[in-house]
Amino acid sequence: MAARDLVHSFSTGRPKIGPLALAVHMPPLPSDFEAPIGGVFARDRWLRFGGSDAELRRSLRAGVFRRVAPGWYALPDASSHAVKAVQVGGRVTCSSALALLGAWDLKSPLTHVRVRLGAGGEMRRRAGGTRDVAAQSRAGVRLHRRPRSLALPLGKDAVDDVESAVGSALLCLDEPDLVVVVDSLLQRRILEFGTLEAFAARVPSGALSKLRYVSGAAMSGTESKVRFWLQSGGHRVEPQSWFEGVGFVDLLVDGWLVIECDSRLHHTDQAAFEGDRSRDLVLNGVRVHSRVRVVRLSYRQVMFDWEATTLALLGVLEQGPSASRLRARRRRGRGFS
Repeated sequence: MAARDLVHSFSTGRPKIGPLALAVHMPPLPSDFEAPIGGVFARDRWLRFGGSDAELRRSLRAGVFRRVAPGWYALPDASSHAVKAVQVGGRVTCSSALALLGAWDLKSPLTHVRVRLGAGGEMRRRAGGTRDVAAQSRAGVRLHRRPRSLALPLGKDAVDDVESAVGSALLCLDEPDLVVVVDSLLQRRILEFGTLEAFAARVPSGALSKLRYVSGAAMSGTESKVRFWLQSGGHRVEPQSWFEGVGFVDLLVDGWLVIECDSRLHHTDQAAFEGDRSRDLVLNGVRVHSRVRVVRLSYRQVMFDWEATTLALLGVLEQGPSASRLRARRRRGRGFS
């Protein structure tokens, strides 16, 4: 077998071993070895690809991999979530796993770890405590112990598959975060509606109710977050609404307010930046005829300054025709029905 090195391809989520001309002293590795998502693998996987324990030891000495837990090894830039999970004795799950699988990343500092039912004291010690969430947070983890009726054995990979991770998310995440993550899974075709509904039917009704605002139409997590806030506040929201001369806009609220949500922290494409401003000009021109107003929210406003952003949006919504009708009804003493 030829000497090989690491060619990392996290766009697909799977670091791979590929040719390297520079590493003439690299130990031989199994042909076409492919590490699982997250870049952490078990000894069993190495052996299944035709590697031997002697080759594994030589690769460790050469720095190709590092040992992170008994029987577990990591590529140099493996996910810190995957490393933490196997060190605790569990598997990456919930939003931590779903981000590795391609969903919108909530950027949580905690690693969500699914542990086996009846996990012992050693595992609890590594995670900072038993059911003490504060102690777990100090250890950088959030442990998931499913009800016995929903328990699944731990898989051979460090990262849960989509269905198992979604099951954990349904039981763990609050409604706004769950909507953001599941929206992205549906929009990116990582998960189908039918699969989601079938799995959700098996979880407690309280978890199922958190899916009421899920939509596969959102193009970004920022859009999902804003849409959820508006819908839960009683506003009528049309995602990806079409305007002549402009195309699709992110959100049309109550028939008059267009909200566009930036999906990245910084504009990396000047042409895209200029295009957004051209769209805004056209949409503001529509206002003459149909009273459309445009608000563009940056990634930072939605993700890092949300409280101030919602206060500002409330001020904008108070200026709309629907708010004017409500004020008129109050003055006439007709209430809200």
